[in-house]
Amino acid sequence: AETGSVWRVNPAGPPNTLFRSTAATLTRPGEWHRYEVIADRNRFVTRLDGREVANCTDPDDAYSAGHLALQCFSAPTTVQFRSIEVKELPPPAAPGG
Repeated sequence: AETGSVWRVNPAGPPNTLFRSTAATLTRPGEWHRYEVIADRNRFVTRLDGREVANCTDPDDAYSAGHLALQCFSAPTTVQFRSIEVKELPPPAAPGG
């Protein structure tokens, strides 16, 4: 039920929720899905099978240089990744440059 949710690590306790999916369920067991995460400074967008399911910002800007983790918080759930591709985009051009 939390596929597509965005969380921020909290060293002092449980992770902080930046965005939690409100859908009853976004995936069914035993099916493969394309899951995309776009992290641009403190803004995160997630897409599931091409459909945007989260678009949020971290108000504390905790990971301005970028940070990404794919995790599963449900003990009885097994998650498999067939392929992971990471693309690091070049930094934006300096103003006036």
